[in-house]
Amino acid sequence: SGGEFVTPPLEFEGGELELNVDCGAGGWLLVELQDAEGRVLEGYTLKTCETVTANSVRARVGWRGRGSHVASHRQAIRLRVAMRSAKLYTFRFLA
Repeated sequence: SGGEFVTPPLEFEGGELELNVDCGAGGWLLVELQDAEGRVLEGYTLKTCETVTANSVRARVGWRGRGSHVASHRQAIRLRVAMRSAKLYTFRFLA
């Protein structure tokens, strides 16, 4: 059935979210961006996230209509991650 978690507020420099993830056979992962209070940032919802199905140390996360750039959101943000049959090892923001 999968699961999800939300990070504490994160401050970052960079413009793209990169994951080290193993989605295995049939697994998937979605990411939503929220402000520090937990409100969804417009255009960065789970529904608009491009489904990550990779087994990769450098999987980029993108959102339909927005691409993979998150640089315009320089305030602290939270990541809401929903996944099934996947292992998320690390994430980082790239310049």
